[in-house]
Amino acid sequence: MNWLELTLEIENELADDIATALMPYMEGGVSITSSRIQDDESSGHAAGPMLLRAYIRGDEKLEETREKIERALWFLGRIHPLPEPTYTWIPEQEWQTSWREHYHPIKVGEKLMIIPAWETLPDPEKISILIDPGMAFGTGAHPTTRLCLTALESFLQPGDRVADLGAGSGILSIAARKLGAASVDGWDIDPGTIAVAERNAALNQVDGLHFSTGKLTNLLQSPGVPYDLLLANILAHVLTEMIDEELVTAIRPGGLMIMSGILSEQLPPILKKLELAGMTILNVIEAESWIVVVAKKLPSIK
Repeated sequence: MNWLELTLEIENELADDIATALMPYMEGGVSITSSRIQDDESSGHAAGPMLLRAYIRGDEKLEETREKIERALWFLGRIHPLPEPTYTWIPEQEWQTSWREHYHPIKVGEKLMIIPAWETLPDPEKISILIDPGMAFGTGAHPTTRLCLTALESFLQPGDRVADLGAGSGILSIAARKLGAASVDGWDIDPGTIAVAERNAALNQVDGLHFSTGKLTNLLQSPGVPYDLLLANILAHVLTEMIDEELVTAIRPGGLMIMSGILSEQLPPILKKLELAGMTILNVIEAESWIVVVAKKLPSIK
């Protein structure tokens, strides 16, 4: 069985929406990586637009599936112009790893370095996070992941109990633990990502991590509530719904929330909702049109 690899070079802010739209048609999964790594000695920083790669099974339904994909891209292109995708046949034995050649070590913040699990450690002075994302979100290349990691460096306190909502590959959970969190509970709605996150935790030889499948309602009913720090790297419309569904009750009074997946134009209503929910804004950082918000729950709010 061969696979047809679809490759699309897109602007950073479009990557998540396009991946979500294509996912139902891609039995081989969808990956998002940086199109370019800006060289810096033995490692680099993610730069340029994103490369979305999606994998279509080369079976009798191929043409029907491809038509659905082209139709979805056509409608997405009416909202925002898109380039023409390219298609490449990938042998069965190569399809799961064909995108690895584009994934390289990436420096994040002052302390962290994201290392593909199949590469050697380029800088022993950094806190390394080994990641084999498979088809889960979170390689360190996307601006939202890098923003969350940078915020973690600055705001995580040793001994914090952390929740990671939308854990994906587990990259934020692992980073939190390596930066000194006492424990991390990771949650994701996709059962397939849990195995990926657990595998990455094992690669990094860290304990104190627990990954579960579930939504916000499951998190709010878990015994870990309330947390010292909550991470939420999810799309803005989902974050908005979660704030309305009392997301802040998962945080202890005086605790922090780091949230990303927010575009610049989506920021004002989210800030207003956070303040109405009893959060005070500590920091807002922007990179490549994406925003991370760091907010603190007022001590008087339960």
